[in-house]
Amino acid sequence: GTCGGCQQQHIAYHRQISLKQEILTDTLHRIGKLDVTLAEPLADEQPWAYRHRAQLKSHGGLLGFYRAGSRDIVDVVECPVLCEGIGSALKNVRAVLNRNAHIASALSDIHLVSNNITAAALCRVRIGSDLSLAHFDRFRAEAKLAGLIVQSGHHEIGRLGEPVVVFSLLGLQYAAPADAFFQGHWRLNERVVAAVRTALQPLAGKRILDLYAGAGNFSLPLAAAGAEVIAVEEHEGAVASGLDNRARNGIDPVRFIQSPLEHYVPDAPIDAIILDPPRPGLANCVTETVLRTDAQRIVYVSCNPSTFARDLRKLAAAYRIIEARLIDFFPQTYHLEAMAVLEKRQ
Repeated sequence: GTCGGCQQQHIAYHRQISLKQEILTDTLHRIGKLDVTLAEPLADEQPWAYRHRAQLKSHGGLLGFYRAGSRDIVDVVECPVLCEGIGSALKNVRAVLNRNAHIASALSDIHLVSNNITAAALCRVRIGSDLSLAHFDRFRAEAKLAGLIVQSGHHEIGRLGEPVVVFSLLGLQYAAPADAFFQGHWRLNERVVAAVRTALQPLAGKRILDLYAGAGNFSLPLAAAGAEVIAVEEHEGAVASGLDNRARNGIDPVRFIQSPLEHYVPDAPIDAIILDPPRPGLANCVTETVLRTDAQRIVYVSCNPSTFARDLRKLAAAYRIIEARLIDFFPQTYHLEAMAVLEKRQ
């Protein structure tokens, strides 16, 4: 009732899906000037216990999420959208903080990640705190965390244990550090990656450009299936994780390039492109780069229906949309994502 994390828990899940499809269709028509019939949505049958990462705020003995429309913290003992591993980690963390007021008062927030077997965390400490890493190592051990990253502001103080959790990604090992972005709804993420892989078949001998590649969520499975992949990502930590995952799985045909997307220009012919930008969507220069590649197929995954519609309208001059669909990565919330498959006009 008071937590601002979810907005739609009072709505039956099938109706949540239909509402989001209505919004996506309307946005494509109103902003993109596109009349598109959506394909079957990508949604999970279990709309609870799906989140494998959580960002909790800490202050004055409270640990939880912000109240809707405010910076007041709602104390959260348990949360029905968090996976079992996060729920257990949260219980352990709360117990340790209740026994150690000096650590609780020093924390501004804690990010928990879990694969339901192990859990790790990122702790942000208030500037001026005099706690040593030894304090946090004891906290890590008592909270039964595999690893812990400690930061003050945006400055890293240290890493303790193994602050990484490993997920299965279509038969591969995908390691996600506690301070890195990864798709929290992992069950559905695997289905989305499989759908992207299917949309780009046949893969053998195909050169694929993965823009906004992160740590290789799409790149690694595509390369494992026979494609040559160029993965472009701006964030240094994500590229380091991508290289680690490439080595972890022994996948050679993936080349990671650390570069702002606005500055990147392909140095070889491209057969297909994956686009997975942040909320602002594609910068004009990135759209121009995509159009100049003359790629035969594009898969665009978006977390913002407005910029998704805007960008599809720009691409529509050279490409036709052969499929568009809703992705419901965030059940019980108003957030929606989308995917479109585009084919070069002849």
